[in-house]
Amino acid sequence: MKFSMRQLMACMGVISCLSLSTSNLEAILASVKTTGMAATGIAYPQDAEAGAFNPAGMVDVGNRYDVGFSVLRASRKSTLSGNRSGRPGVNGKFDATHKAKFAYNGDFGINKMIGCNMSVGFVVYNRNYNKVKYKKNALPLFGRGHAGMEYVHETASAIVAFKFLEKHNFGISLNYNIQRLWVQGLQNFDNAIFSKYPGHVTNRRYAYAGGVGFTLGYRCQVSDTFSVGVTYQPKTYMSRFHKYKGFLSGRGRLNIPQKIGAGMAWRFLPCATLAFDVEYINWVRVKALHRPLQENLVANKLGSSKGTGFGFRDQWFYRVGIDYDVTNWLTVRAGYRHANTPIRRSQTAVNVLTVDTVQDFLTLGATACLNPCNEVSFFYAHGFNHKVKGKNSVPINLGGGEADLKGYDDVFGISWGHIF
Repeated sequence: MKFSMRQLMACMGVISCLSLSTSNLEAILASVKTTGMAATGIAYPQDAEAGAFNPAGMVDVGNRYDVGFSVLRASRKSTLSGNRSGRPGVNGKFDATHKAKFAYNGDFGINKMIGCNMSVGFVVYNRNYNKVKYKKNALPLFGRGHAGMEYVHETASAIVAFKFLEKHNFGISLNYNIQRLWVQGLQNFDNAIFSKYPGHVTNRRYAYAGGVGFTLGYRCQVSDTFSVGVTYQPKTYMSRFHKYKGFLSGRGRLNIPQKIGAGMAWRFLPCATLAFDVEYINWVRVKALHRPLQENLVANKLGSSKGTGFGFRDQWFYRVGIDYDVTNWLTVRAGYRHANTPIRRSQTAVNVLTVDTVQDFLTLGATACLNPCNEVSFFYAHGFNHKVKGKNSVPINLGGGEADLKGYDDVFGISWGHIF
């Protein structure tokens, strides 16, 4: 069966619809096969979406394309206690995923070999999708209506990879990033007292931003059974969310942080591989995310260079995964991922709009080969419930008290891979 441009365009059309759906997907990247091993893809490329983890790996996957689809069920809760603002209904327990529990995401990758030592590829995938939505008037401290926030970050990457001296791979991806933001229910801060740009804080519907960056990758096949890889993505500057320049610190600019990763893969049996990755994300240099909740919201207004952000701290991700070839046509996988939540205990009040608390994921997956050219893969991942208990989290001038956050995730994904 030969690959055709008609097949490619059909796949891309499906993915474009799925990737921009209005769901609350968070931290699902690419490759159902790799995600089944907790996303350990820096040194262990498995399909045409390997470039999302390390562009250097694409020269090792051959001629193929992959299409994936994932479903997430998220549970997010927030609790406010001890607030003395006098507003009725401020204290209590609240569902942060009201009518936003399910999310749907698509991904796509294609790779074409140019001779034996060069490849070109294209990958479309989701880097981050987080949506929080509360019941009507659930957060009177913030404003009216369904308070919440939605953030989407999609990436389309064109990739070139080369192989030198049989063991050394170098790759570069040119990444076009598009972001979408929606904020609602913050009317109490949409004024000249709290914002530098009143009228640009909340309820402005969807806003979009874009930017172009790149990722560098290297992979070395040290021996027949052992490989290592490294990746580097510098900070990417994005255009501003002008509709929300009175909400995000720095007049609405939400840049993409610097990322550095390293990994290893060891085929310790002829039918089994163990992989390990570590990745560092530098949130501190992204002003809109790192700036903490200000004690004096009047002096340091929303939208200003010193305005409130989300108080994120840097993150370290540790991933380990294993696969085992049960037969020539069936491979099973498992993995575990740990990452410290970016939310500090002192920053839980502002993060009732993100509730990104999950730190640990367990993943399972499998691939069945239907014939020499086609395969079907799936994965299941569970993000364990984790609570961030607030400490001095609500400013005194907003009534004080504490905000506690907790949540868990369940994710299922399936993909089809075709070798041509």
